[in-house]
Amino acid sequence: MSETNEAATRLALAESEANTHLALAEALVRAENVGEAVTEYRSALRLRPALGSAIVVGNLGWTEYLAGHIADSIETSRSALVKDAALTGVRLNLGLSYATLNDWPGAKKEYDLALKVASKGEVQAGITDVRDAAKKRSNPALRKALAYLNDALSKIK
Repeated sequence: MSETNEAATRLALAESEANTHLALAEALVRAENVGEAVTEYRSALRLRPALGSAIVVGNLGWTEYLAGHIADSIETSRSALVKDAALTGVRLNLGLSYATLNDWPGAKKEYDLALKVASKGEVQAGITDVRDAAKKRSNPALRKALAYLNDALSKIK
């Protein structure tokens, strides 16, 4: 086999393996095994960086949040927004991440950006996420986030 054919075969195998890791990550999230899902997302992106669309990177950020890796989630979510600044769900995730860290100014900044373009459904999903977070930990920023998003929701027609 020529070097070109060997390289093409190795590339095809790496792409296939990366796709398998990505599919496994998505299945693990659905099964609520988020710690392993983070590992699988990272493996997929390491093997095939081209898989790193804004949505996939945003999904990794959300999964990192669910796994309790808040600082990683913030960094990853910011990377997703560099690729596509219009991802409102990722922006809401950033707000939630900052609120979870009890950083209301950081959370409010992200929520303000998200609320400029968020649909009613996206705001409702954001409220659900804040409620879920508040069940696990209570802090002033999460309480402010919940009030802020509820107020915003009441103003959406």
